[in-house]
Amino acid sequence: MLLLFAVTGGVLLLDQATKFLVMRRIPFETSVPIVGDFLRFTHIRNRGVAFGLLSDQGIPFVFVSLVAMLLIVLSLRRVPREARTLRLALASILGGACGNLIDRVRFREVVDFIEVGVGRYRWPVFNVADIAVTTGVFLFIAASLFVRRESVPRDAGEGGAPLDPA
Repeated sequence: MLLLFAVTGGVLLLDQATKFLVMRRIPFETSVPIVGDFLRFTHIRNRGVAFGLLSDQGIPFVFVSLVAMLLIVLSLRRVPREARTLRLALASILGGACGNLIDRVRFREVVDFIEVGVGRYRWPVFNVADIAVTTGVFLFIAASLFVRRESVPRDAGEGGAPLDPA
């Protein structure tokens, strides 16, 4: 359980620290090249969800975020302790959701700053919380595909009963 708190808290702290630095050091709507044209820090604000989706829909994202976070916490309680990857994925999603929720409450929008692409082909600007949520979702899906539902002996027949070798 301590590891889950560390992952959630670590994501939240890294997200808020990077946003704080961007707001203090990069003027709004200004880009700073980090790795040439490929990676830039561009200080913008986003009223939608990750990658600017649904930004003009008028959806109360604070409420949606709170419900999502509650569902994640409830899910964490149901996922077996042995399913570490699933639990870490949920903790990562929770940390990212908390980071963006703090922005929504403080600013009514989310601070985004990571911009990648080449020339005019750019990915929408995002932040550390978006990375954590996206990575957590992909990790959750991948881990869900490989988690054993039940341990059934290899020599078991239908219904889990051992096959009669005779």
